[in-house]
Amino acid sequence: MKKKVVVGMSGGVDSSVAAMLLKEQGYDVIGVTMQIWQDEEEAAKEANGGCCGLSAVDDARRVAQRLEIPYYVMNFKKEFKCHVMDYFVAEYLRGHTPNPCIACNRYVKWESLLQRSLEIMRGLTGCRMAVLPSVIPLPQPRIRPMRCTI
Repeated sequence: MKKKVVVGMSGGVDSSVAAMLLKEQGYDVIGVTMQIWQDEEEAAKEANGGCCGLSAVDDARRVAQRLEIPYYVMNFKKEFKCHVMDYFVAEYLRGHTPNPCIACNRYVKWESLLQRSLEIMRGLTGCRMAVLPSVIPLPQPRIRPMRCTI
């Protein structure tokens, strides 16, 4: 039985090559992309492209099709709004200079994406996989987490 792995795919070269190499090494690869806030129209996608937009989703989807791996888009709009946008506004209003990328990496990309990926893996394998979170400890944040009702 092949080992299953979830790969966060941005549509860029690094994650695409990682998915390809894992597949070549015999893993059962599942590609996922986070949709964090944009609801772009086609004209906006073509004009802007770039990170985190729907054009990145399209790029990742094309790579997954080419690699013949399952691919899913995960909606993280609520998490992004709470942990990144609301955090940014609150800190800015306090007179601080917030860094939204740090908040996104910590609370959306690492915690929320990891949690949702573990849920996918549990569904695919039927395992509880309780050991994984203890193997990947997250450092204590330097920023205050927002209290969200997600």
